[in-house]
Amino acid sequence: MNPTGEPISADQAMRMLTDHVVDEWDEVVLTIPKIILLAEDFTAQTYTTVEWLTNLTDSLVIEMHTVNVFVTADSPSQRCAVFRRLYPVVDPSLRILTPDSAAKANAVAEIIAEKKVQSRAARSAHILFDHSAIAEGSTLQLRVRGSISLDLAEQIEQWIVTDPARGEAVWVRNRQSPLRWRADQEYDRVWTPTALAKHIIEQATGIARDAVPGGDVWYLGEHNLLELARRAYAAGAPAD
Repeated sequence: MNPTGEPISADQAMRMLTDHVVDEWDEVVLTIPKIILLAEDFTAQTYTTVEWLTNLTDSLVIEMHTVNVFVTADSPSQRCAVFRRLYPVVDPSLRILTPDSAAKANAVAEIIAEKKVQSRAARSAHILFDHSAIAEGSTLQLRVRGSISLDLAEQIEQWIVTDPARGEAVWVRNRQSPLRWRADQEYDRVWTPTALAKHIIEQATGIARDAVPGGDVWYLGEHNLLELARRAYAAGAPAD
């Protein structure tokens, strides 16, 4: 079903999931099932079943969250929601800082930073697609100076000089993955701005970058995707 409760087809459900996921599907993550239960309250039978399933296998993650909707006296027409996690219960010892927990925190911070970069690029692509802000077939240029270290930027530029198509992508009508790399052997393959930028950097330098601002490094004329998305959003053009 869609968010309004109306039935949808399997293909429509897959498109909704694809649009929701930032960047590309991660097959490793998909091998670890996770179930999140939402309700106003849970019965003892539900608690017992969740506890049993959780102890049955380490590869299954189940969380129970309560959700309460209310309105305020100041804004009776505006609904507010409060979510609380009931299960699994947070272990207080996990909140105590240790040298090991600090290292883990740094690793998590790097992952979050990467997700933020991917999310910003994905939102830019979605806005540009929804507002038809870029004509299909337009050629975009890769410009990485200022977004990565100077030495890597120079390597990439030298690699592109030998084949200019390596630094160009064509805008296609695909909301999730709107770029087709002109140097790609697989003509029909499409990419997100971040995924293609990371691929080109690795091809040119042999170095895999975790965080690349895809919306910042792809340009149409003198403006990158992030700037174009901001203009399209500010203009308020009706989406298709």
